[in-house]
Amino acid sequence: MNIHRLSPKWIALLSWLLAILIVPVIPFFALGWILEPKIEHWLDACRQWPALVGSLGTVALIADIFLPVPSSFVCTTLGQILGILPGTIVCTGGLQVGSWLGWKIGRAWGIPWIERCCGKETQQMGREALEKWGGWAIGITRPIPLIAETVILLLGTHDACFSRWFPILLLSNLSIALAWCSLGYWSQSEQMVIWASIVSVLVPITVLIVIRIVQGGKSPSPPID
Repeated sequence: MNIHRLSPKWIALLSWLLAILIVPVIPFFALGWILEPKIEHWLDACRQWPALVGSLGTVALIADIFLPVPSSFVCTTLGQILGILPGTIVCTGGLQVGSWLGWKIGRAWGIPWIERCCGKETQQMGREALEKWGGWAIGITRPIPLIAETVILLLGTHDACFSRWFPILLLSNLSIALAWCSLGYWSQSEQMVIWASIVSVLVPITVLIVIRIVQGGKSPSPPID
């Protein structure tokens, strides 16, 4: 590929992708051998308090609808601590309650507030997703930071009650919770905890950056889901 033929949009995309791949990996190679035993010790300690860990994880995932909580990282960590099935149940519950809260907020405060809160560009991308895919936009955008929350907020501006969206939201939240909890559990058994944590943060950020740049937006600062 000739670099001189790349548009500024693709140069920005490649630059961001290179940055988000290099920045977390370099500290891992430098300090991973020190951090790994400490993280393993912390995970072992957390397993002694599954109810507390599950409660804190649920609260964090509920708050994800209006705070920059890295939900993929939370789900992966809960998979490491609680296991696949309990972790998936906890994560699905937290995400589902957070979805209901987002729908409620969208219904109460409407489009102007959503645009101010999420940004005009993100709000427009969420609206386009709903117009293109209808209710299935919930599942399609669920793994994408910011856009997923924006779509849920926009659902509250429709006349339909929450029960219309409940099945799709439940299926989407269950799928994403199962995927990340399975990664967490697998990384624990394979002693790759740090790598799983890095992946759980990098993948959603990468997807969001690719979408926003391909859509013609400005190069964003990397947000966290």
